[in-house]
Amino acid sequence: FFCLGVKFVVSNFSQNANNYFENMMGETANIQANQIPYAQIIILRQNCPYYKKDGSLEKIEKIQQHHLQKYLKLSVDSNSPHKPCVICIHIVEIDDKTIKLKEVCPMTIFADKTTGQSFINKTSLKNMVKEIKAIKCCV
Repeated sequence: FFCLGVKFVVSNFSQNANNYFENMMGETANIQANQIPYAQIIILRQNCPYYKKDGSLEKIEKIQQHHLQKYLKLSVDSNSPHKPCVICIHIVEIDDKTIKLKEVCPMTIFADKTTGQSFINKTSLKNMVKEIKAIKCCV
C-alpha cells in the first residue's frame, strides 16, 4: 500500500496556510501510524487570489520564501512522525481566462539561491518520483 495526498490551493492562501500545513502533518501521522507510506503533493498558485466573504476579490497574494520555509524544514527533519515520506511543492500560474497552468520555477521565489536550490532538490516532482521508487525505508 501507498497513500498520496494532493492539496491544490486556489485562493485565500494566507488565511488558511497554517491549517493546510497542520492538516498535512495530522494526515501523515495518522496514515503512517498504520505502516502505510504517505507522500504529499501541494500545488500553490504563485499569485493567489484572496476573496472577501461576499466573493469579491480583495487582493492578490504572492507566494514568497517565508511561505515555503516550513515545508523545506519538515522535508529535511528525519525524526518527525508527522513528516510525509516525500513532500512535493509545485508552484503554478493560472491563466484565469483559459484556465491553463504554467509551472513556476521556485528559484524565482528564493532570495537566497542556496536555499532555493535545496528547496528544489527536496520538493521537486522529479525528486518525488525518485523517492517513491525507493520507498522501502520510509516508515
